[in-house]
Formats: sequence, C-alpha cells, structure tokens
Amino acid sequence: MAAQYLRMSTDMQRYSMENQSEVIGLYAASRGLTIIKSYEDGGRSGVSLDGRPALKTLLDDVTSGRADFSTILVYDVSRWGRFQDSDESAHYEYLCRQAGVVVEYCAELFENDGSITATVIKNIKRAMAGEFSRELSVKVFAGQRRLVLNGYHVGSTAGYGLRRMLIDENGKPKFELSKGQRKSIQSERVILVPGPAHEIKTVHRIYDMFLGRKHTPLEIAQRLNNEGVIGECGHPWSRNQILSVLSNEKYIGNAVYNRTSVKLKGKWRRNPREEWICKAGAYQAIVSRERFEDAASRIESLRRSITDGEMLDQLTALWCKAGHLSTFIVDRSRYTLSANTYRARFGSLSKAFRLIGFRNRENIGCNAELRKRIAFELETEVSKRGGTVSACPWNRQFIVNGEISVNIMIGRLRSSGPRVWQFGYVSPTKPDILLGARISAREQSGCCTGFFNSLAVHCSFALR
Repeated sequence: MAAQYLRMSTDMQRYSMENQSEVIGLYAASRGLTIIKSYEDGGRSGVSLDGRPALKTLLDDVTSGRADFSTILVYDVSRWGRFQDSDESAHYEYLCRQAGVVVEYCAELFENDGSITATVIKNIKRAMAGEFSRELSVKVFAGQRRLVLNGYHVGSTAGYGLRRMLIDENGKPKFELSKGQRKSIQSERVILVPGPAHEIKTVHRIYDMFLGRKHTPLEIAQRLNNEGVIGECGHPWSRNQILSVLSNEKYIGNAVYNRTSVKLKGKWRRNPREEWICKAGAYQAIVSRERFEDAASRIESLRRSITDGEMLDQLTALWCKAGHLSTFIVDRSRYTLSANTYRARFGSLSKAFRLIGFRNRENIGCNAELRKRIAFELETEVSKRGGTVSACPWNRQFIVNGEISVNIMIGRLRSSGPRVWQFGYVSPTKPDILLGARISAREQSGCCTGFFNSLAVHCSFALR
C-alpha cells in the first residue's frame, strides 16, 4: 500500500498536480503498488514546513502510527521540499523511515535504496532544490526593483485616498482595479492615482489635525471613528493607519519598495532607509512635500522627546490600569506611544514587556501544569475502561486506542471588556475530539474540578 504526496507552487506548469499524479501512478503500477491515499498541498511554497498542512498531516499520520501504508510516493526531491537547509528535508524523510515508511521519488533517475550513490545524489538534489528558491528570490527581487524604478506600483492595496490604475504597455490608462483584482496580461502595469474626493479631503484633514491642532495619531483615529468616517477597506481607523497616511511617501507621489522584507519564509525585517528602493515623482501627489516633511519632523520629535525610562514607565502604568498588556491594548491607549514605536526603540514589543517584568504569555506556566493534569486524568479514565493513551511526538495531540486523536485546549475568561472565553486554538491537523477547559482569570490550580468530572464521559464516548 502507498500514499502519494503532491505539491505545486507557482513556479512551473510541469509540476501541476495532474502531471505529478500521472507520473506517480505509472511508477506505482510498475512496482505493483496501490495508492490508497493522497496528500496535496496546492499553491504552497516548499522552502519551509509552515503553510503546508498536507505534509504536516502526512508526517503526523506516519509518526503517530496511524498510517495504513508503507510507502510514500513523491514526484521528485523538489516536490518534497525546497528547504533552505538540506538537513531539514533529510530529517522529515528520516522520521518516515524510522516509522517504517519509505519515501520514493518517482521521476528521479536514482533508486532511493540507501546506497552511497543514492545518498550523494539525493543530497545534491536537495541542495539544488534549495538553491533554486534562493536564485528565484533574487530574480523576483530584481524584477520588482526594476518595476519600482520605472515608476510602477508593486504590491496589493493602494492605501486610503489612493487607487490602483491599470495601464497598458504604452503607458495608457485602461481602468481602475477594484479591491483584490489583478491584472490579466503580463505586459500590463499598475500605477497609483488619487482616489475619491471625500477620501482625499479626509487625508488633508488628518494632516490639519496633526500639524495644526497638534492632535496625536490616536486622537485623530478616535475622532474620525466617532464621526463615522470609514477607514481603508471599510475598517475603523487606528493609530497605525493614521501614521501610515502621515509617513508613507506614496502620498507625495513616490514609489517605495523594500521598506520591510520576509525572504524565503524567514523573519520579518524592517529595512534601513538605505535599502529602500525609491522612485520620486512616480505618481500624482495628493499631499505637498512641505506638509509631508513637517509631519515627518513632528513624528520624529514625538519619538525622541521621551526617554527609554519614560516609555517604560508609561507601559508600566498602562499595565497597572488595564491589568494586562498586548499590542491591541498598547495601540488603543492614550497614555503610551504606538506598539511600532516600542518595537523601533527596544527591538520588539515583547522585549519592552520583559523590561518592566511583564510576560506577554504569563499564564503559559500555569497552562502547562493544567495541561499535564488534564492529560493525566485522560490517561487514568481511559485506562480504567481498558484503553490506551499515547502522546503524539509530532504535535500536542494524544492518541486514544491508537486511532482517536484528542487535543486539549485551555481558555481563560477575559479580564476586561466583554466576558468571553479566549481559547486561541490553531492546529493544521484537526483532532477527532477537542477537550476545552474554561479557566477563570481569578481561579488558580483547583479550577479544573468540573472539567475533570466530565472528562470520563468524553473518554467513554471515545472508546465506543
């Protein structure tokens, strides 16, 4: 018995799902294998495991012992992944082999039989697959850079007060692109043009309130929301949106690219000014350069007029007032600077939190202990009924009787605002049974009694 893994990004048509499946089917027929299951990641990058739910599910099934197949068929080494570290690709294959499931590459010219020849060629192929992504990243960046320097817009949304205009290869405007709409012809280009008159009026009003009346970005956002002025994409105004209007150079007609970057699924990075790609006068400006520079000077003065100690004192006061800290709480506060300002000053918001003694996930230790207690109760109740419980090595799930997956999540009651339970459950592999423990913020270690009493019912159901 065999399972096939298919992955297609957007690089080449020859890697389409149909082509991969056809080659794998012929390979399976020639080896006398029957494909009983298919795992498919469509439109997924192969440079990391993140964002590839099918591969995660496949590895989970294999390492947990739930897989009812002994062979995994993959088109070639690159479809398994273009991992930037070739050892990562080898690690995932090793996990499968350790569980008694072999991986075979159907379109490669070597047999994945563990021989020295296969090992050397396979490692070279893995390195080549990763190098392909690196080279492609460089080429894409060069292409985007060239477009920006030619005065074209690179990106998705235009921003409040602006719209995306499609132009042909001769530079003649065709029509305005709606939200989410993309160009259909490769030779077409996109520029930014002024948006509706009421939005442009609001942009000028934001500058008036910031420069003339000396309102803070948060005060401006609150005032616009109180007046019912709709922000970008229909969302309410926030301090960050106001700062974007006041600081983004596209409002003075400049095309700017590479202000931030996330390359090859790496960490998000705010790039220094010298790394920006800029084209002055690319679009029609809706704000004068003088007003824009005055706004930039005031923003800088607001950032520099307060010391590190004063910023941390404000954060401590906010913690005492709100009882908790988060990006949302900081950005909504009238008494602290924006979360982005704290990131720029201290490197990250979490680091600023740590400097005042606050842990953004201060309940993690308590949650870990509660999870252990719940897992112990789960194992005890299932054992009483003649069943078994094992922890899945790939994720935080538990396997009952070798076939039923159970996940435990702990939610807490919000300490402020609406009385709602916050679970934040996110998992690429959905369990068969999801056990939720609701913990009040004021309750401590003894708060799961009611949950434990009902646990036996869930376990009995799982064993039927």
